[in-house]
Amino acid sequence: MKIRLILLLFIFVSSCYLPLATGEILIRLNQVGYTPSSRKVAVVVSDQQLYGTKFFLLDTQGNRVFKGKLKQDLGAYLAFEHHYFADFSKFKKSGSYTLHLGETVSPPFQISSSVYKPLSRDLLKFLKTQRCGDTDPDNHKPCHLFDATMIAGKPHSGTIDLKGGWHDAGDYIKFTLTTSHTVYMLLLTYEINRAIISDRDQNGFSDILDEAKIGLDWLMKMHYRPDELLVQVQDLQDHNVGWRLPGKDPLANRRPAYSALSKTYCGSFSAALALASSIFKQLGDRTYAEKCLLHAIEAYSLSQTDIPEYSTGPDSMYYDKISWDNLALAAIELHRTTDIRRYLKDAKRYIDENDPIDWLSWGDVGGLAYARSMQYHFESSMKLEETLLRFENNATLNPFGYPFRTFLWGSLSSQTGVGILAALYNYYTGSKQFDKLAERQRDFILGCNQHGVSFVSGYGTLYPQHLHHQISYLKGVVLKGAVVGGLVAPGLLRRQNIKLERQDMFARFQTDKAVYHDDRNDYLSNEPTIACNAQALFLYAWFSR
Repeated sequence: MKIRLILLLFIFVSSCYLPLATGEILIRLNQVGYTPSSRKVAVVVSDQQLYGTKFFLLDTQGNRVFKGKLKQDLGAYLAFEHHYFADFSKFKKSGSYTLHLGETVSPPFQISSSVYKPLSRDLLKFLKTQRCGDTDPDNHKPCHLFDATMIAGKPHSGTIDLKGGWHDAGDYIKFTLTTSHTVYMLLLTYEINRAIISDRDQNGFSDILDEAKIGLDWLMKMHYRPDELLVQVQDLQDHNVGWRLPGKDPLANRRPAYSALSKTYCGSFSAALALASSIFKQLGDRTYAEKCLLHAIEAYSLSQTDIPEYSTGPDSMYYDKISWDNLALAAIELHRTTDIRRYLKDAKRYIDENDPIDWLSWGDVGGLAYARSMQYHFESSMKLEETLLRFENNATLNPFGYPFRTFLWGSLSSQTGVGILAALYNYYTGSKQFDKLAERQRDFILGCNQHGVSFVSGYGTLYPQHLHHQISYLKGVVLKGAVVGGLVAPGLLRRQNIKLERQDMFARFQTDKAVYHDDRNDYLSNEPTIACNAQALFLYAWFSR
Protein backbone atom coordinates (compact mmCIF):
# COMPACT_ATOMS: atom_id res chain seq x y z
CA MET A 1 0.00 0.00 0.00
CA LYS A 2 2.83 2.38 0.94
CA ILE A 3 4.68 1.63 -2.32
CA ARG A 4 1.48 2.27 -4.29
CA LEU A 5 0.97 5.67 -2.60
CA ILE A 6 4.58 6.63 -3.35
CA LEU A 7 4.11 5.61 -6.99
CA LEU A 8 0.91 7.65 -7.29
CA LEU A 9 2.62 10.65 -5.71
CA PHE A 10 5.52 10.32 -8.16
CA ILE A 11 3.12 10.20 -11.13
CA PHE A 12 1.28 13.31 -9.86
CA VAL A 13 4.44 15.32 -9.32
CA SER A 14 5.82 14.22 -12.68
CA SER A 15 2.67 15.36 -14.45
CA CYS A 16 3.09 18.80 -12.90
CA TYR A 17 6.71 19.22 -13.88
CA LEU A 18 7.06 17.42 -17.22
CA PRO A 19 5.55 18.51 -20.56
CA LEU A 20 2.92 16.35 -22.12
CA ALA A 21 3.94 14.15 -25.04
CA THR A 22 2.10 16.16 -27.66
CA GLY A 23 1.13 19.77 -28.20
CA GLU A 24 2.34 23.10 -29.45
CA ILE A 25 4.97 25.08 -27.54
CA LEU A 26 6.08 28.56 -28.62
CA ILE A 27 8.42 31.11 -27.06
CA ARG A 28 7.51 34.80 -27.29
CA LEU A 29 10.11 37.40 -26.40
CA ASN A 30 11.62 40.72 -27.46
CA GLN A 31 13.25 39.73 -30.75
CA VAL A 32 15.58 42.73 -30.77
CA GLY A 33 16.74 42.23 -27.21
CA TYR A 34 17.26 43.76 -23.81
CA THR A 35 19.56 46.11 -21.98
CA PRO A 36 21.66 44.30 -19.33
CA SER A 37 19.95 45.79 -16.27
CA SER A 38 16.35 45.60 -17.51
CA ARG A 39 13.61 43.04 -16.94
CA LYS A 40 14.05 40.07 -19.30
CA VAL A 41 11.01 37.80 -19.41
CA ALA A 42 9.84 35.57 -22.24
CA VAL A 43 6.31 34.17 -22.39
CA VAL A 44 5.95 30.48 -23.21
CA VAL A 45 2.59 29.75 -24.84
CA SER A 46 1.20 26.25 -25.21
CA ASP A 47 -1.88 24.05 -25.38
CA GLN A 48 -0.38 21.78 -22.72
CA GLN A 49 0.72 22.06 -19.10
CA LEU A 50 4.42 22.90 -18.67
CA TYR A 51 4.74 23.72 -14.97
CA GLY A 52 8.28 23.02 -13.79
CA THR A 53 9.76 22.51 -17.24
CA LYS A 54 13.36 23.66 -17.47
CA PHE A 55 14.53 26.31 -19.92
CA PHE A 56 18.04 27.28 -20.91
CA LEU A 57 19.77 30.32 -22.37
CA LEU A 58 22.43 29.42 -24.97
CA ASP A 59 25.09 31.67 -26.46
CA THR A 60 26.21 31.55 -30.09
CA GLN A 61 28.71 28.77 -29.31
CA GLY A 62 25.95 26.58 -27.89
CA ASN A 63 27.03 27.04 -24.26
CA ARG A 64 24.34 27.01 -21.59
CA VAL A 65 24.79 30.33 -19.79
CA PHE A 66 21.56 30.40 -17.75
CA LYS A 67 18.87 27.96 -16.64
CA GLY A 68 15.51 28.28 -14.99
CA LYS A 69 12.11 26.63 -14.58
CA LEU A 70 8.61 27.57 -15.63
CA LYS A 71 6.48 28.20 -12.60
CA GLN A 72 2.93 29.53 -12.32
CA ASP A 73 0.52 28.73 -15.14
CA LEU A 74 -0.96 32.10 -16.09
CA GLY A 75 -3.94 30.42 -17.71
CA ALA A 76 -5.77 30.86 -20.99
CA TYR A 77 -5.52 33.97 -23.14
CA LEU A 78 -6.55 34.53 -26.75
CA ALA A 79 -5.46 31.48 -28.82
CA PHE A 80 -3.73 29.35 -26.16
CA GLU A 81 -4.75 27.60 -22.95
CA HIS A 82 -1.48 27.91 -21.02
CA HIS A 83 1.09 30.68 -20.55
CA TYR A 84 4.24 30.79 -18.44
CA PHE A 85 6.96 33.33 -17.70
CA ALA A 86 10.53 32.33 -18.47
CA ASP A 87 12.37 34.92 -16.38
CA PHE A 88 16.07 35.41 -17.03
CA SER A 89 16.34 38.97 -15.67
CA LYS A 90 19.28 37.97 -13.46
CA PHE A 91 21.41 37.26 -16.53
CA LYS A 92 23.18 40.47 -17.55
CA LYS A 93 26.10 39.51 -19.78
CA SER A 94 26.13 41.21 -23.19
CA GLY A 95 25.97 38.97 -26.24
CA SER A 96 23.69 37.08 -28.65
CA TYR A 97 21.45 34.34 -27.29
CA THR A 98 18.55 31.97 -27.86
CA LEU A 99 16.17 30.54 -25.26
CA HIS A 100 15.54 26.78 -25.37
CA LEU A 101 12.67 24.75 -23.94
CA GLY A 102 13.13 21.12 -24.96
CA GLU A 103 13.17 21.18 -28.75
CA THR A 104 11.55 24.59 -28.90
CA VAL A 105 13.96 27.44 -29.67
CA SER A 106 13.26 31.15 -29.48
CA PRO A 107 14.24 33.72 -32.11
CA PRO A 108 17.76 35.04 -31.49
CA PHE A 109 18.12 38.25 -29.50
CA GLN A 110 20.77 40.57 -28.10
CA ILE A 111 21.66 41.74 -24.63
CA SER A 112 23.50 45.06 -24.92
CA SER A 113 23.42 48.56 -23.48
CA SER A 114 23.13 49.89 -27.05
CA VAL A 115 20.58 47.37 -28.32
CA TYR A 116 17.93 50.02 -29.19
CA LYS A 117 20.17 52.64 -30.77
CA PRO A 118 19.89 51.37 -34.39
CA LEU A 119 16.16 51.00 -33.88
CA SER A 120 15.85 54.58 -32.63
CA ARG A 121 17.75 55.81 -35.68
CA ASP A 122 15.38 54.04 -38.08
CA LEU A 123 12.24 55.05 -36.19
CA LEU A 124 13.26 58.63 -36.90
CA LYS A 125 14.36 57.90 -40.46
CA PHE A 126 10.89 56.63 -41.34
CA LEU A 127 9.68 60.23 -41.12
CA LYS A 128 12.04 61.18 -43.94
CA THR A 129 10.14 58.80 -46.22
CA GLN A 130 6.94 60.56 -45.15
CA ARG A 131 8.22 64.00 -46.13
CA CYS A 132 6.12 65.95 -48.62
CA GLY A 133 7.16 68.79 -50.93
CA ASP A 134 10.73 69.65 -51.85
CA THR A 135 12.16 68.60 -48.47
CA ASP A 136 14.77 66.01 -49.52
CA PRO A 137 12.56 62.95 -48.89
CA ASP A 138 13.76 59.35 -48.84
CA ASN A 139 12.49 56.70 -51.28
CA HIS A 140 10.64 59.12 -53.56
CA LYS A 141 11.08 62.34 -55.50
CA PRO A 142 9.78 65.78 -54.43
CA CYS A 143 6.00 65.79 -54.57
CA HIS A 144 2.83 67.84 -54.20
CA LEU A 145 4.53 71.08 -55.11
CA PHE A 146 1.24 72.86 -55.71
CA ASP A 147 -0.20 72.44 -52.20
CA ALA A 148 -2.72 73.83 -51.77
CA THR A 149 -4.72 74.75 -54.83
CA MET A 150 -7.51 76.34 -52.80
CA ILE A 151 -9.16 76.49 -49.39
CA ALA A 152 -12.36 74.46 -49.62
CA GLY A 153 -15.48 76.52 -49.15
CA LYS A 154 -13.65 79.72 -50.03
CA PRO A 155 -13.90 79.88 -53.83
CA HIS A 156 -11.98 83.15 -54.06
CA SER A 157 -9.12 82.09 -51.77
CA GLY A 158 -6.80 81.13 -54.60
CA THR A 159 -3.67 79.06 -54.07
CA ILE A 160 -1.91 79.10 -50.72
CA ASP A 161 1.60 77.82 -49.98
CA LEU A 162 1.16 74.69 -47.88
CA LYS A 163 4.03 72.70 -49.35
CA GLY A 164 6.09 70.51 -47.05
CA GLY A 165 5.26 68.61 -43.89
CA TRP A 166 4.69 64.86 -43.77
CA HIS A 167 2.23 62.48 -45.38
CA ASP A 168 0.28 61.13 -42.45
CA ALA A 169 0.45 57.38 -43.18
CA GLY A 170 0.31 55.11 -46.22
CA ASP A 171 -1.74 57.74 -48.05
CA TYR A 172 -0.76 61.31 -48.96
CA ILE A 173 -3.11 63.40 -46.80
CA LYS A 174 -1.56 65.86 -44.33
CA PHE A 175 -3.23 66.62 -40.99
CA THR A 176 -2.60 69.45 -38.55
CA LEU A 177 -3.61 67.33 -35.56
CA THR A 178 -1.28 64.38 -36.12
CA THR A 179 1.54 66.60 -37.37
CA SER A 180 1.30 68.68 -34.18
CA HIS A 181 1.42 65.53 -32.05
CA THR A 182 4.34 64.13 -34.03
CA VAL A 183 6.31 67.36 -33.67
CA TYR A 184 5.55 67.50 -29.96
CA MET A 185 6.80 63.95 -29.40
CA LEU A 186 10.00 64.58 -31.37
CA LEU A 187 10.70 67.67 -29.30
CA LEU A 188 9.87 65.92 -26.03
CA THR A 189 12.17 63.06 -27.00
CA TYR A 190 14.95 65.58 -27.53
CA GLU A 191 14.29 67.38 -24.24
CA ILE A 192 13.94 64.35 -21.98
CA ASN A 193 16.71 62.29 -23.57
CA ARG A 194 19.13 65.11 -24.28
CA ALA A 195 21.94 63.33 -22.43
CA ILE A 196 22.10 60.68 -25.15
CA ILE A 197 21.28 62.83 -28.17
CA SER A 198 23.37 65.95 -27.61
CA ASP A 199 26.25 64.60 -29.72
CA ARG A 200 25.25 64.95 -33.35
CA ASP A 201 27.17 61.82 -34.28
CA GLN A 202 25.64 59.41 -31.75
CA ASN A 203 22.55 57.23 -31.51
CA GLY A 204 20.87 58.26 -34.75
CA PHE A 205 19.40 61.41 -33.21
CA SER A 206 21.60 63.89 -35.09
CA ASP A 207 18.65 64.98 -37.22
CA ILE A 208 15.83 64.94 -34.68
CA LEU A 209 15.44 68.72 -34.51
CA ASP A 210 15.89 69.09 -38.27
CA GLU A 211 13.07 66.55 -38.69
CA ALA A 212 10.91 68.39 -36.16
CA LYS A 213 11.37 71.57 -38.22
CA ILE A 214 9.88 69.81 -41.26
CA GLY A 215 6.65 69.60 -39.27
CA LEU A 216 7.01 72.97 -37.54
CA ASP A 217 7.54 74.92 -40.76
CA TRP A 218 4.46 73.32 -42.31
CA LEU A 219 2.33 73.93 -39.22
CA MET A 220 3.18 77.61 -39.25
CA LYS A 221 2.02 77.74 -42.87
CA MET A 222 -1.30 76.21 -41.80
CA HIS A 223 -1.67 79.04 -39.28
CA TYR A 224 -1.47 81.59 -42.06
CA ARG A 225 -3.20 84.36 -40.12
CA PRO A 226 -3.88 84.93 -36.39
CA ASP A 227 -7.58 84.03 -36.57
CA GLU A 228 -7.28 80.91 -38.74
CA LEU A 229 -5.76 77.44 -38.47
CA LEU A 230 -6.28 75.07 -41.37
CA VAL A 231 -6.78 71.43 -40.42
CA GLN A 232 -5.65 69.37 -43.41
CA VAL A 233 -4.48 69.26 -47.00
CA GLN A 234 -6.23 66.85 -49.39
CA ASP A 235 -9.29 64.72 -48.66
CA LEU A 236 -10.65 61.24 -49.29
CA GLN A 237 -10.32 61.62 -53.04
CA ASP A 238 -6.71 60.63 -52.29
CA HIS A 239 -7.99 57.10 -51.56
CA ASN A 240 -9.96 56.74 -54.78
CA VAL A 241 -7.33 56.96 -57.53
CA GLY A 242 -5.33 53.81 -56.87
CA TRP A 243 -1.83 53.23 -55.59
CA ARG A 244 0.87 55.53 -56.98
CA LEU A 245 4.12 57.15 -55.92
CA PRO A 246 3.73 60.64 -54.47
CA GLY A 247 5.72 62.27 -57.28
CA LYS A 248 3.29 60.78 -59.81
CA ASP A 249 0.07 61.72 -58.05
CA PRO A 250 -2.63 62.55 -60.65
CA LEU A 251 -4.27 64.69 -57.97
CA ALA A 252 -1.24 66.97 -57.53
CA ASN A 253 -3.25 69.89 -58.95
CA ARG A 254 -6.37 69.02 -56.94
CA ARG A 255 -5.30 69.11 -53.32
CA PRO A 256 -7.46 71.54 -51.36
CA ALA A 257 -6.90 72.72 -47.82
CA TYR A 258 -9.68 72.70 -45.24
CA SER A 259 -10.71 75.10 -42.52
CA ALA A 260 -12.52 73.59 -39.54
CA LEU A 261 -11.36 75.73 -36.67
CA SER A 262 -11.76 74.30 -33.14
CA LYS A 263 -10.28 74.34 -29.66
CA THR A 264 -8.79 70.86 -30.06
CA TYR A 265 -6.73 71.86 -33.09
CA CYS A 266 -5.63 75.14 -31.55
CA GLY A 267 -4.52 73.45 -28.33
CA SER A 268 -2.52 70.68 -30.02
CA PHE A 269 -0.86 73.18 -32.37
CA SER A 270 -0.03 75.62 -29.57
CA ALA A 271 1.55 72.93 -27.35
CA ALA A 272 3.95 71.87 -30.12
CA LEU A 273 4.94 75.42 -31.03
CA ALA A 274 5.42 76.47 -27.40
CA LEU A 275 7.74 73.54 -26.68
CA ALA A 276 9.63 74.31 -29.89
CA SER A 277 10.14 77.90 -28.76
CA SER A 278 11.62 76.77 -25.47
CA ILE A 279 14.06 74.34 -27.08
CA PHE A 280 15.27 76.59 -29.89
CA LYS A 281 15.70 79.49 -27.47
CA GLN A 282 17.96 77.33 -25.30
CA LEU A 283 19.96 76.39 -28.42
CA GLY A 284 20.51 80.05 -29.27
CA ASP A 285 18.19 80.33 -32.27
CA ARG A 286 16.18 83.20 -30.82
CA THR A 287 14.64 84.24 -34.15
CA TYR A 288 13.08 80.83 -34.76
CA ALA A 289 12.11 80.53 -31.10
CA GLU A 290 10.27 83.86 -31.17
CA LYS A 291 8.51 82.92 -34.38
CA CYS A 292 7.29 79.66 -32.84
CA LEU A 293 6.18 81.42 -29.66
CA LEU A 294 4.14 84.00 -31.56
CA HIS A 295 2.25 81.24 -33.36
CA ALA A 296 1.74 79.34 -30.07
CA ILE A 297 0.32 82.40 -28.27
CA GLU A 298 -1.94 83.37 -31.15
CA ALA A 299 -3.36 79.87 -31.49
CA TYR A 300 -3.94 79.58 -27.74
CA SER A 301 -5.64 82.97 -27.67
CA LEU A 302 -7.83 81.82 -30.55
CA SER A 303 -8.80 78.75 -28.52
CA GLN A 304 -10.19 81.02 -25.80
CA THR A 305 -12.67 82.62 -28.17
CA ASP A 306 -16.12 81.38 -29.08
CA ILE A 307 -15.08 78.65 -31.52
CA PRO A 308 -16.30 75.03 -31.52
CA GLU A 309 -14.74 72.62 -29.04
CA TYR A 310 -14.05 70.11 -31.79
CA SER A 311 -14.39 69.76 -35.54
CA THR A 312 -13.30 67.54 -38.39
CA GLY A 313 -12.17 67.94 -41.93
CA PRO A 314 -13.90 66.15 -44.79
CA ASP A 315 -13.38 62.71 -43.21
CA SER A 316 -13.47 61.13 -39.77
CA MET A 317 -10.10 59.38 -39.53
CA TYR A 318 -8.97 61.76 -36.80
CA TYR A 319 -11.92 62.74 -34.70
CA ASP A 320 -11.06 64.32 -31.37
CA LYS A 321 -14.18 65.44 -29.48
CA ILE A 322 -12.44 66.47 -26.25
CA SER A 323 -10.48 69.72 -26.08
CA TRP A 324 -9.49 70.13 -22.41
CA ASP A 325 -6.42 67.87 -22.70
CA ASN A 326 -5.05 69.74 -25.73
CA LEU A 327 -5.66 73.09 -24.01
CA ALA A 328 -4.11 71.94 -20.73
CA LEU A 329 -0.97 70.78 -22.55
CA ALA A 330 -0.78 74.03 -24.50
CA ALA A 331 -1.22 76.09 -21.33
CA ILE A 332 1.47 74.26 -19.36
CA GLU A 333 3.93 74.45 -22.26
CA LEU A 334 3.28 78.18 -22.61
CA HIS A 335 3.90 78.60 -18.89
CA ARG A 336 7.11 76.59 -19.02
CA THR A 337 8.27 78.74 -21.95
CA THR A 338 7.16 82.21 -20.80
CA ASP A 339 6.82 81.81 -17.01
CA ILE A 340 3.50 83.66 -17.26
CA ARG A 341 1.34 82.41 -14.38
CA ARG A 342 -1.93 82.94 -16.22
CA TYR A 343 -1.09 79.93 -18.37
CA LEU A 344 -0.31 77.79 -15.32
CA LYS A 345 -3.63 78.79 -13.79
CA ASP A 346 -5.40 77.71 -16.98
CA ALA A 347 -3.58 74.36 -17.04
CA LYS A 348 -4.54 73.61 -13.45
CA ARG A 349 -8.15 74.54 -14.12
CA TYR A 350 -8.43 72.26 -17.15
CA ILE A 351 -6.87 69.37 -15.24
CA ASP A 352 -8.93 69.86 -12.07
CA GLU A 353 -12.23 70.00 -13.95
CA ASN A 354 -11.76 66.73 -15.85
CA ASP A 355 -11.38 63.02 -15.10
CA PRO A 356 -8.16 61.04 -15.61
CA ILE A 357 -7.51 60.02 -19.19
CA ASP A 358 -8.05 56.60 -20.76
CA TRP A 359 -5.12 56.41 -23.20
CA LEU A 360 -2.34 58.45 -24.77
CA SER A 361 -2.11 59.17 -28.46
CA TRP A 362 -2.95 62.01 -30.84
CA GLY A 363 -6.53 61.94 -29.52
CA ASP A 364 -5.82 62.10 -25.78
CA VAL A 365 -2.82 64.02 -24.47
CA GLY A 366 -4.11 64.53 -20.95
CA GLY A 367 -1.40 62.25 -19.56
CA LEU A 368 1.26 64.47 -21.11
CA ALA A 369 -0.39 67.50 -19.50
CA TYR A 370 -0.29 65.72 -16.11
CA ALA A 371 3.38 64.84 -16.50
CA ARG A 372 4.42 68.31 -17.60
CA SER A 373 2.40 69.92 -14.75
CA MET A 374 3.55 67.63 -11.93
CA GLN A 375 6.19 69.97 -10.53
CA TYR A 376 3.62 72.76 -10.20
CA HIS A 377 0.44 70.88 -9.36
CA PHE A 378 0.01 68.00 -6.90
CA GLU A 379 -3.31 66.93 -8.42
CA SER A 380 -1.55 66.26 -11.73
CA SER A 381 0.74 63.79 -9.98
CA MET A 382 -2.22 62.03 -8.42
CA LYS A 383 -4.12 61.82 -11.70
CA LEU A 384 -1.11 60.47 -13.59
CA GLU A 385 -0.56 57.84 -10.90
CA GLU A 386 -4.26 56.90 -10.97
CA THR A 387 -4.11 56.57 -14.75
CA LEU A 388 -1.02 54.37 -14.64
CA LEU A 389 -2.46 52.19 -11.90
CA ARG A 390 -5.45 51.47 -14.12
CA PHE A 391 -3.18 50.54 -17.03
CA GLU A 392 -1.06 48.41 -14.69
CA ASN A 393 -4.11 46.58 -13.39
CA ASN A 394 -5.23 45.78 -16.93
CA ALA A 395 -1.71 44.58 -17.76
CA THR A 396 -1.80 42.05 -14.92
CA LEU A 397 -4.89 40.41 -16.41
CA ASN A 398 -3.00 38.91 -19.35
CA PRO A 399 0.44 37.31 -19.77
CA PHE A 400 1.76 39.88 -22.26
CA GLY A 401 1.12 43.05 -20.26
CA TYR A 402 -1.40 44.48 -22.71
CA PRO A 403 -2.73 47.52 -20.79
CA PHE A 404 -6.30 47.68 -22.15
CA ARG A 405 -9.37 45.47 -22.04
CA THR A 406 -10.12 45.64 -25.78
CA PHE A 407 -8.18 45.98 -29.04
CA LEU A 408 -9.07 49.19 -30.82
CA TRP A 409 -7.76 50.66 -34.05
CA GLY A 410 -4.31 51.98 -33.24
CA SER A 411 -3.73 49.72 -30.24
CA LEU A 412 0.03 49.87 -30.69
CA SER A 413 0.02 53.66 -30.62
CA SER A 414 -1.87 53.51 -27.34
CA GLN A 415 0.64 50.97 -25.98
CA THR A 416 3.59 53.23 -26.77
CA GLY A 417 1.62 55.97 -25.04
CA VAL A 418 1.32 53.91 -21.87
CA GLY A 419 5.06 53.26 -21.97
CA ILE A 420 5.73 56.98 -22.40
CA LEU A 421 3.60 57.93 -19.40
CA ALA A 422 5.33 55.30 -17.24
CA ALA A 423 8.71 56.65 -18.35
CA LEU A 424 7.69 60.24 -17.62
CA TYR A 425 6.48 59.22 -14.16
CA ASN A 426 9.95 57.83 -13.48
CA TYR A 427 11.60 60.94 -14.94
CA TYR A 428 9.66 63.46 -12.86
CA THR A 429 9.36 61.52 -9.59
CA GLY A 430 12.43 59.27 -9.57
CA SER A 431 10.11 56.36 -8.75
CA LYS A 432 10.44 53.03 -10.58
CA GLN A 433 6.90 52.05 -9.66
CA PHE A 434 5.75 51.73 -13.28
CA ASP A 435 9.02 50.72 -14.95
CA LYS A 436 7.80 47.16 -15.45
CA LEU A 437 4.70 48.46 -17.22
CA ALA A 438 6.89 50.41 -19.65
CA GLU A 439 9.19 47.44 -20.21
CA ARG A 440 6.28 45.16 -21.03
CA GLN A 441 5.07 47.56 -23.74
CA ARG A 442 8.64 47.78 -25.09
CA ASP A 443 8.81 43.98 -25.35
CA PHE A 444 5.28 43.44 -26.67
CA ILE A 445 5.94 45.71 -29.65
CA LEU A 446 9.10 43.79 -30.58
CA GLY A 447 7.68 40.28 -30.46
CA CYS A 448 6.57 39.33 -26.95
CA ASN A 449 2.94 38.99 -28.03
CA GLN A 450 0.57 36.16 -28.90
CA HIS A 451 1.36 36.36 -32.62
CA GLY A 452 5.13 36.37 -32.08
CA VAL A 453 5.64 39.25 -34.51
CA SER A 454 7.74 42.38 -34.14
CA PHE A 455 5.47 45.23 -35.17
CA VAL A 456 8.44 47.32 -36.36
CA SER A 457 9.40 46.69 -39.97
CA GLY A 458 12.96 45.45 -40.41
CA TYR A 459 13.47 44.53 -36.74
CA GLY A 460 13.33 41.09 -35.20
CA THR A 461 13.05 37.68 -36.84
CA LEU A 462 9.43 38.04 -37.96
CA TYR A 463 8.25 41.54 -38.90
CA PRO A 464 5.76 43.14 -41.34
CA GLN A 465 6.68 42.56 -44.99
CA HIS A 466 3.52 43.84 -46.70
CA LEU A 467 2.76 47.23 -45.22
CA HIS A 468 -0.30 49.24 -46.13
CA HIS A 469 2.05 51.85 -47.53
CA GLN A 470 2.21 52.91 -51.17
CA ILE A 471 5.91 53.79 -51.33
CA SER A 472 6.97 50.57 -49.63
CA TYR A 473 4.80 48.45 -51.94
CA LEU A 474 5.46 50.18 -55.25
CA LYS A 475 9.21 50.48 -54.76
CA GLY A 476 9.56 47.07 -53.11
CA VAL A 477 11.48 48.46 -50.15
CA VAL A 478 11.45 47.43 -46.52
CA LEU A 479 10.79 50.61 -44.57
CA LYS A 480 13.04 49.88 -41.61
CA GLY A 481 11.60 51.45 -38.49
CA ALA A 482 8.00 51.73 -39.71
CA VAL A 483 5.66 50.90 -36.81
CA VAL A 484 2.32 49.35 -37.78
CA GLY A 485 -1.07 49.64 -36.10
CA GLY A 486 -0.97 46.39 -34.11
CA LEU A 487 -3.68 44.03 -32.91
CA VAL A 488 -7.27 45.01 -33.59
CA ALA A 489 -10.70 43.57 -32.84
CA PRO A 490 -11.90 41.57 -35.89
CA GLY A 491 -15.29 43.26 -35.81
CA LEU A 492 -13.63 46.50 -36.85
CA LEU A 493 -12.21 44.82 -39.96
CA ARG A 494 -15.60 43.41 -40.84
CA ARG A 495 -17.21 46.83 -40.53
CA GLN A 496 -14.54 48.29 -42.83
CA ASN A 497 -15.13 45.42 -45.28
CA ILE A 498 -11.40 44.71 -45.55
CA LYS A 499 -10.54 41.82 -47.89
CA LEU A 500 -7.08 40.31 -47.52
CA GLU A 501 -4.79 40.06 -50.54
CA ARG A 502 -2.83 36.99 -49.42
CA GLN A 503 -3.22 33.88 -47.29
CA ASP A 504 -3.23 34.69 -43.58
CA MET A 505 0.04 33.40 -42.13
CA PHE A 506 -1.21 34.19 -38.61
CA ALA A 507 -4.48 32.26 -38.89
CA ARG A 508 -3.49 29.97 -35.98
CA PHE A 509 -3.32 32.95 -33.63
CA GLN A 510 -6.40 34.91 -34.69
CA THR A 511 -9.30 35.00 -32.23
CA ASP A 512 -12.65 36.70 -31.88
CA LYS A 513 -10.95 39.35 -29.72
CA ALA A 514 -7.75 40.22 -31.59
CA VAL A 515 -6.26 39.78 -35.05
CA TYR A 516 -3.23 40.99 -36.96
CA HIS A 517 -2.57 40.62 -40.70
CA ASP A 518 0.68 41.23 -42.55
CA ASP A 519 -1.31 42.27 -45.59
CA ARG A 520 -1.21 45.53 -47.54
CA ASN A 521 -5.02 45.69 -47.65
CA ASP A 522 -5.33 45.72 -43.85
CA TYR A 523 -4.92 49.40 -43.03
CA LEU A 524 -6.27 48.83 -39.52
CA SER A 525 -3.48 46.60 -38.26
CA ASN A 526 -0.67 47.00 -40.82
CA GLU A 527 -0.39 50.69 -41.68
CA PRO A 528 2.37 52.87 -40.21
CA THR A 529 1.67 56.47 -39.15
CA ILE A 530 3.87 59.42 -38.28
CA ALA A 531 2.33 59.84 -34.80
CA CYS A 532 2.84 56.22 -33.76
CA ASN A 533 6.43 56.29 -35.01
CA ALA A 534 7.17 59.45 -33.05
CA GLN A 535 5.79 57.90 -29.87
CA ALA A 536 7.79 54.72 -30.39
CA LEU A 537 10.89 56.87 -30.87
CA PHE A 538 10.42 58.40 -27.42
CA LEU A 539 9.93 54.98 -25.83
CA TYR A 540 13.05 53.36 -27.29
CA ALA A 541 15.12 56.50 -26.74
CA TRP A 542 14.14 56.23 -23.08
CA PHE A 543 15.44 52.66 -22.91
CA SER A 544 18.68 53.76 -24.58
CA ARG A 545 19.51 56.06 -21.67
